[in-house]
Amino acid sequence: MRHGSILGNIIFISGILNRTRSASLGKAGYRGDIDGLRAIAIMLVVAFHTFPTVVPSGFIGVDVFFVISGYLIGTILLTQLERGTFSFIDFYARRIKRIFPALLLVILFCYGVGWFYLIDTEYKELGKEIAGGVAFVANLVLWHDAGYFDAAAATKPLLHLWSLSVEEQFYLFWPLLLWVCGKIRIDPVVPIVLVGVASFGLNLATLAAHPVADFYSPLTRVWEMMLGCALSYWQWRRPHKPARYANAYSTIGCALIVAALVLMRSHAEYPGWRALLPTVGTMLLIAGGPGAWVNRHVLPMRPLVALGLISYPLYLWHWPLLVFCRILSLDVPPWHIRLLVVGLAVMLAWVTFQWVELPIRFGQRQKWTAVTLIGLLTIMGLQGYNTYRREGLEFRLGHMLSQFAHVQHDVGPAWREHICFLGGQDPTDAFDASCVDAGDAPIALLWGDSHAAALYPGLRALQSDYVFRIAEYAGASCPPLFGTDAPNSRCAAINQNVLARIASIQPRLVILTADWKLNQAPKIADTVQTLRKSGVTHIAIIGPVPVWRDPLPKVYWLYWRRYHKVLPARTPYDLSAQTADIDRQIRSVADDLNVPYISAVEALCNSAGCLTRTGQAKGELLAFDSSHLTPSASTTLMRTIASPLLGSLFLPHSGAGTAAENPTHISQDAADPG
Repeated sequence: MRHGSILGNIIFISGILNRTRSASLGKAGYRGDIDGLRAIAIMLVVAFHTFPTVVPSGFIGVDVFFVISGYLIGTILLTQLERGTFSFIDFYARRIKRIFPALLLVILFCYGVGWFYLIDTEYKELGKEIAGGVAFVANLVLWHDAGYFDAAAATKPLLHLWSLSVEEQFYLFWPLLLWVCGKIRIDPVVPIVLVGVASFGLNLATLAAHPVADFYSPLTRVWEMMLGCALSYWQWRRPHKPARYANAYSTIGCALIVAALVLMRSHAEYPGWRALLPTVGTMLLIAGGPGAWVNRHVLPMRPLVALGLISYPLYLWHWPLLVFCRILSLDVPPWHIRLLVVGLAVMLAWVTFQWVELPIRFGQRQKWTAVTLIGLLTIMGLQGYNTYRREGLEFRLGHMLSQFAHVQHDVGPAWREHICFLGGQDPTDAFDASCVDAGDAPIALLWGDSHAAALYPGLRALQSDYVFRIAEYAGASCPPLFGTDAPNSRCAAINQNVLARIASIQPRLVILTADWKLNQAPKIADTVQTLRKSGVTHIAIIGPVPVWRDPLPKVYWLYWRRYHKVLPARTPYDLSAQTADIDRQIRSVADDLNVPYISAVEALCNSAGCLTRTGQAKGELLAFDSSHLTPSASTTLMRTIASPLLGSLFLPHSGAGTAAENPTHISQDAADPG
């Protein structure tokens, strides 16, 4: 027997099992054409997600699902309410056993893969998606983030849970509303018409001004379910009567869905009235009933029914796999890779259906199944929220990065934070007396912002080579600029305080450095002239250090994720191009002022790129974020520039070697395995 036949028989047997358990469909019974319609819907959605330029209107598959859900749930509710057998506990227990198992499995998969492959910002967003998906408010979360068709959506592994959330919100309010109407003897057609018309009207009114809200809101989407409910009501009122125009309904329904596929080449202005094409088309196809030619000969074909049976787990699996494939490729994967991913999704969907869904839904021990599933999914939701609140569990990056380089994160003591480096909440005159070394040796004063504080450990290391004292004065986000040139009044006050201390201690050298910006270069002239008026005769400017577009620990991880190699010790990868422009501009200003300029970029970079780590073996990371040097990198830089910075002004210690005599401070180039 051929393997295809074996697989077909297995799936067919599963279909038979599914049929025998379909008593909840009431008088309508099992309909293979509806599973075939599900197959068409899932094929459209998967095709759109896999090849969006080839099938740009495939997103209408979700609308097909909405109408099918409305029809099936409407049939169940109307039948059970009429018979007096409806139970909220039974209804929601069935929904839980139908929806939760595959959802829990996919969420666990995403969280596990994300732990190893997502950087903190991505993992944080995944945590939010998990929390929103578990609470079935993913549509509301995404509504406030971005649109379904935005570029950022392509990297959200659980983006597709928005439609599941819309359906679950429908499941929450619709049974209660119909039950209340039954108790007060209101015909079900009344809420069906009122809710449907109101929702469709809101959909039309919202589209132009708030298209994202219109797409995600359950209030502007529930009319699609109401179309299915209206059909179930119509059939409930006329049981056992075959549709007189079954073939006409079915044919027109097919034509409307095909028209939607052909005419809607863009997602612009959707849903709006355009959504009537796939939704009314789906309603008419179902209305045709199993007697219509298409419903009897095309939709119930075994491959379509088999695909329809696994449409729910396939919907859950295909999008995360495509997203993770794209993230790991850092680009849209080639078409053949995407096809392989879809094939894998189909396999996982079948395994999920056969070995997870069916045993849980129809197994022997059912008493606590729903409660257990609620508990497990709640735990995952809380873990997702915890991941979001804890900034994507940043500690994972440090653990990953430890494979490549040593990381130093606690720089507060090294910078003398709140003592000589004032934070945003510190008083502007809170510099401690210890910010100036005791003794009578000449002083080198370091002045600037946090980038100046980052150079303090390296300057301190040079005291083993030169005879000098250090004065450190730094303020968070405060470059050494005065008055209106300063970024704000707080910085102006801090720098005015520093100027008074400079006049008091009379340093031999004032070193100016900061996270320089392009617009600050001309303003440096005012600082230099003010210092000269205060009696300072020797001033040096240290230019910007290399800046990465992402924090350097993330750059390591992004590079490994893309190339599966360790980031080289020197690389141009992910470097900001603007740093070189700032370096040239400040050098020009320094030359005009006749002030020595020392380029940190030239000291740490060459034609092969900029240093990413220093020292031997794995070495120490150069920066703990996108630009702040670690203490070891600070020492490397300052030893490299020691001679031009201090050599002509301070006496060397007897027998001490300078960086020019001992060039091994930057030794990683020769040892770099990358």
